[in-house]
Amino acid sequence: MSVIIASRMKSRELAKQQPGFYSIISILEPGLEVPTEVSQFSKAFLPLWFLDTEYAREGHIHPTIEHVESALTWSEGKENIVVACHAGISRSSAIAYLIQCKREHHPRLALKVLEPRRHHPNSLIVKHGSEILKEKAVLEEYYKWLTDAMPSW
Repeated sequence: MSVIIASRMKSRELAKQQPGFYSIISILEPGLEVPTEVSQFSKAFLPLWFLDTEYAREGHIHPTIEHVESALTWSEGKENIVVACHAGISRSSAIAYLIQCKREHHPRLALKVLEPRRHHPNSLIVKHGSEILKEKAVLEEYYKWLTDAMPSW
């Protein structure tokens, strides 16, 4: 069961290249529509609308525990999952990490889905996932990974 982290553009390409193969979580900015290629060519898709904010801000649609819970529930039993957001760096990597946390025996193993020089998982999403999964190690391992992944100054 693979989980791929992708940009919105890459998710469209993947869906078109292999129609009916990928199940895609498409994280969009509020007001944007699901890309046509995703809705037409994916095996299944889940659209989520929220901004890439790491804390609740009045007037902004931030990631909520309900967003994260719906992604985790939707991903159950699915294979070949693509998690996509605008750039494939923050929101999508956080959701992909949590999906892997749910599937692996330990969050440290789930971190393999992330590339240190590319991904920077949204911390609010990871916090919500840690609460949903009732596993402090999800957040602890994320912080360790983030510290190690950051370039030394």
